[in-house]
Amino acid sequence: MNTELFGAEGAARAGNLVRSGALAVFPTETVYGLGADAFNPAACKRIFEAKGRPQDNPLITHIYDRSQVDLLARELPPGAKILMDAFWPGPLTLVLPKKPAVSDVVTAGLDTVGVRMPDHPVALEFLRAAGNPVAAPSANRSGRPSPTTFAMARDAMEGRIEAILDGGPCETGLESTVAAWSGTPSARGWTILRPGAVTREDLFSVLDDLFIRETEVKDQSLLARSPGTRHPHYRPNAEVRLFSAMQELEAEQLALAAGWAVIALDDAGTAPGAGTAPRAQPIERRYPFWIDLARRLYVDFSELDALGVPGIFVQAPAARADLATGGTTTGGIAEALLNRLLKASAGTWAGER
Repeated sequence: MNTELFGAEGAARAGNLVRSGALAVFPTETVYGLGADAFNPAACKRIFEAKGRPQDNPLITHIYDRSQVDLLARELPPGAKILMDAFWPGPLTLVLPKKPAVSDVVTAGLDTVGVRMPDHPVALEFLRAAGNPVAAPSANRSGRPSPTTFAMARDAMEGRIEAILDGGPCETGLESTVAAWSGTPSARGWTILRPGAVTREDLFSVLDDLFIRETEVKDQSLLARSPGTRHPHYRPNAEVRLFSAMQELEAEQLALAAGWAVIALDDAGTAPGAGTAPRAQPIERRYPFWIDLARRLYVDFSELDALGVPGIFVQAPAARADLATGGTTTGGIAEALLNRLLKASAGTWAGER
């Protein structure tokens, strides 16, 4: 299939293609999305085919104006308008009771639908031209890291869909926060199903009394309402192992000598083997703050895969021992980063093998 490539000035043209039943990749502030008309089930089915995505993994719908919520949601749970006022447009997806007109293809047969208004001028122009809400997961092959640059999106989807729209690098680099309302008598309130750039602290600050405090969601039926919660996600071709302090890599000298890369904060210290024999010097990507590491994580995964490294050690914003005891106090963007790292690594830490 021939894929049209558009610069930012082609947002309306790409949106018109979606209006006509085509698929198009478009930028947002979080990651690049692969979009289809949310009310065109045949087009939405093609999203799953292009990505190799499991059919039971729901899609998030994207809107350009608050009025479009009425096309998708049967009703608004308590506090929903407050969350929209505070965080839309922005990286927050709300899982709402769906109207019958929303296809089961989009919702994976569930009675809820995820809705988000992105905070990106090119995305909003694209969505306006598309007309209907646009159903869109991240524009990667299923299980792989989400694209946060045009080059990554093109590498994943060129030749598989009709159009790719360039909006520059994504600002946050991690997928949106997903929050869902639980109306059960034992757990009535909003629950964070997937952490993101709208942090737990942000949400509590505007709607403290309507949020359930547990950081681990154990209700599988509730988790199923959000993408990124059950199937393998965010994994590069290279194996990923986590560490919290550089001395943990002392037990990984063979891996470092074999060419494993290191992603860490600037103040993490010196990687074992650095400054010795050339073959023992690891490729390193360093960042001043967690927010910077999070923004570049998927780009680093992509670039390190292209270099052919066999594995990647990534510094995590929490210690393995803290996670094992439930004692971590990780907050802010670090919570979202840790969530993605645990999935990318399948929970594997340095020194475990």
